[in-house]
Amino acid sequence: MKALVLLILIVSTTSFSLFKPKPVRIGQLRDNYIQRLLSYRDAPYAPYGSDTGISCSTLVREALLESSGLEKKARTDILANSCSSRDLNEGCHGELSVVADASNLNSVNYDKIQPGDIAVVGYEIGIHTLAYLGDKQWIHADPIAEKVIVSDVRDNNGYWFNMKARILRWKALNGK
Repeated sequence: MKALVLLILIVSTTSFSLFKPKPVRIGQLRDNYIQRLLSYRDAPYAPYGSDTGISCSTLVREALLESSGLEKKARTDILANSCSSRDLNEGCHGELSVVADASNLNSVNYDKIQPGDIAVVGYEIGIHTLAYLGDKQWIHADPIAEKVIVSDVRDNNGYWFNMKARILRWKALNGK
């Protein structure tokens, strides 16, 4: 009888754990986010609010929303507020935290930023958003190239890399 009770207890505990969704680690969520960002490469650019392509600010938000493993609350909070580049610079209604401010992306301390961080640049002449991929590479919906491109800061001739920058991190990618 004791063996039967023990067996039922083991089977019921095991079956509950098989059906319980496992939380996604922040590193895995970050990897999913980077893959979603890269899936937009070469997509046509469109100004914010247009539905014919993707804007720089929409790129970073949509890729995060499409990342598997994003918690339901974070997804709901992000969906509740669309964010232009200006809104992102201000923290996107509390969804982003400031990591650093820099005179330009060439001078950023790359030891302090992580893949998935975003940069908002060019406050004085127009504002633009890029997402960090790692290895000093950034992805963005570039209005000059008219598509989503990956740019390397080491090329040092990128238009967006030479203006004032704010680096921000999605709180969902920081475990907060």
